[in-house]
Amino acid sequence: MFCGWIVLFWILAMAAPGCRPSASDARDQASASKWVPETPQESGESSNGEPTDSSSGSAASANASASNAKKAAKSPRDPSNSVSTDASPTTADTANDGGGKKDQEAEFRRHKEAAYHAFTAARLWEAEKELRAGLRIHPEDPDLNRALAMLLNSEGRRWEAAPFGFMLLKVRRFSIDDLALLANTDEIYENAPLLKKALRVEPASRIPLLGLARFDRSQKRDKEAQEKLEEVLRSHSDLVEAQVQYGTLLLDLGRDDAFLTWRRELPDVVLEHPETWFLFGRWAEANGEREAAARCYWEAIDRDPNHRRAHFKLAAVLKGLGRPEESELILRRSEDLTELNEVVHPIMITGPDVKKMQRIVELCESLGRIWEAWGWCVATAYTMKSKGLDPETWVAKRDALKQQLRPNLPRVLPEARLSKRVDLHGWPLPSWKARAKEKSAPAPAVEGELVRWRDLADEAGLRFTYYDSAADRPDGIQIMDSTGGGVAVLDYDQDGWPDVYLTQCHPWPPGAGQDEHR
Repeated sequence: MFCGWIVLFWILAMAAPGCRPSASDARDQASASKWVPETPQESGESSNGEPTDSSSGSAASANASASNAKKAAKSPRDPSNSVSTDASPTTADTANDGGGKKDQEAEFRRHKEAAYHAFTAARLWEAEKELRAGLRIHPEDPDLNRALAMLLNSEGRRWEAAPFGFMLLKVRRFSIDDLALLANTDEIYENAPLLKKALRVEPASRIPLLGLARFDRSQKRDKEAQEKLEEVLRSHSDLVEAQVQYGTLLLDLGRDDAFLTWRRELPDVVLEHPETWFLFGRWAEANGEREAAARCYWEAIDRDPNHRRAHFKLAAVLKGLGRPEESELILRRSEDLTELNEVVHPIMITGPDVKKMQRIVELCESLGRIWEAWGWCVATAYTMKSKGLDPETWVAKRDALKQQLRPNLPRVLPEARLSKRVDLHGWPLPSWKARAKEKSAPAPAVEGELVRWRDLADEAGLRFTYYDSAADRPDGIQIMDSTGGGVAVLDYDQDGWPDVYLTQCHPWPPGAGQDEHR
């Protein structure tokens, strides 16, 4: 779980003209939230390209952002700012063009400042509109891209936020936090104080309830999550991420009839979300339609080649259908994506870790995510230098990766998109006919399935229920709850048989002689 309201406030403060944090405020920010410099001009690197520690990193970011806004008016990559070379412009044409650009720059600044003021008042709907309007003028502006990414992440719209996080990489203005949020989209981005304030000051928009619903689900408060999602969808039925979260909740709770109704009424735009197809695949697999499940999981990874769970599910289904080579190929990517999430998670919580960051570079490169591999390499070299370590090897790797970068290089290389190597587009789609609810005999084991489980706890005399203390506390989960329970299997008494040790929780605060949960 990642808490981001302080980071978002600080970023937007940096974005607004005349609104800057004090020098002491900037120094107090976690190093992970600082812009990571790469070039000598930006960071004071030595002439050989090695990163050097700069105490003015935050100020450099602010100054660079201001200069970028000016440069954007002349950027050849912005079609609206390019000058035709078909004929030489007249003096009048030149004057008109300059005036138009000045008007455009003034409009951009108005949108940027309006976004800042809307956010500080927690008017997130208004802030989003102003940010998007500003980005239509300057799509590469780092301040607005970061602010919009953070706003969407706060509202639980992680999939929508990813393109704006990716743009920060492409314009070379990113922090380690930005990289981590882009790498691990499964993480809950918790920003409850901001969302609750937004609901009070902007009652016409119920979108903030989506972010609160996702947090409710992480706390196992499914009833509260369902109520919030239904309220969001009553006024924002085309909000893709709300639809996806609602469908996920219905499927997780086993409400097949409600799930099928939800599926029939989906707006077409929701079919573009990879998670929608992942849900379809789960339903098809649960209803015995394995080829249809494979097709749906394939559709999910075709839309998002970084969808970890869809890769794993597709690998399992293909294995059961007697396609082991394709299964193994897809399973390897699933394992890399899973490890990436696992390595990034502690960085999101505790900050930079050189060894973990080095492993992230390797994983991103293996996954065909060259932009991210380069970004993490920049961050690794910079962090090593700041810790007094020799970054020479990683500076060389950074520069080698940089040679592969080009403006049109996609987030995932085409050859790493396994939906292009395993083509299932002709496979059947689900029938959408739910099975009868009577209890059926277990399906026969299929040779080649990844794993099959049997519950033998009762036969072994193992009777244990973990007590989740967070469920009974109004303040929800705390840091000591985050690890949950655990189990150890060892031959404790050395009698030749394995003994099972299960850790237990108890009500908080602890009381003397508490023996209710043992």
